[in-house]
Amino acid sequence: MKNLKKVLMSCVCLSLLVVLITGCETKKETKDTKEETKSETKKETKKETNILDDNKSYLFIIDGKKIYAGDKISSLSKFGYNIREKEKDQEVPANKYMIGAGNMTNETDSIIFSVTPYNIESSAVKVTDAVIGGFRLSKSYAKNDEKAMNIEVYGKIKLGSTMEEVEKVFGQPESKNEGTGYTTYRYKSEEVYRNYTIRFDENNVVDSIEWQNLVFNN
Repeated sequence: MKNLKKVLMSCVCLSLLVVLITGCETKKETKDTKEETKSETKKETKKETNILDDNKSYLFIIDGKKIYAGDKISSLSKFGYNIREKEKDQEVPANKYMIGAGNMTNETDSIIFSVTPYNIESSAVKVTDAVIGGFRLSKSYAKNDEKAMNIEVYGKIKLGSTMEEVEKVFGQPESKNEGTGYTTYRYKSEEVYRNYTIRFDENNVVDSIEWQNLVFNN
């Protein structure tokens, strides 16, 4: 009888030990599952981020210095580029942008590239006091300015970059237009006034880059 009691007690103790171990394993598995879920969620969120929806993607780089949408047009003077003389005194209405009045010239007064003057103030300002709402660089104007030929935009894309390099950075375009001797890629963000347009020549290398971002302060 005593031996039987000992056997029964041993069975009970063993059962309790199994339950405790199972409980610990379940907690560990639950914790591991939660950590895995968090990690997967972070990866998915990072993957889903579209560079076209990021204001930091709308920039151009001169001499290693970054200029973003929203920066003052006058800040370009330190790189040797200024608004064309006859455009300086033109006024941009409050909360408006202006097309055709942002041509930037170098020390020889040659037009090298252009920006879109954007007025975020509540009253009119001169073009030189406006901020940058867009950027356009074309080989036809920049070819005589070595510094301009090396201006980069997001992903180190510049004049002379290949179609493959552009697709690696921006992916496939939302729309594509092919003409005689050129191909144009258009990339759009979820915002209406935020986009990239990149044109390639007959050799499929970049010969013009343009972006617009009028929602940088949203």
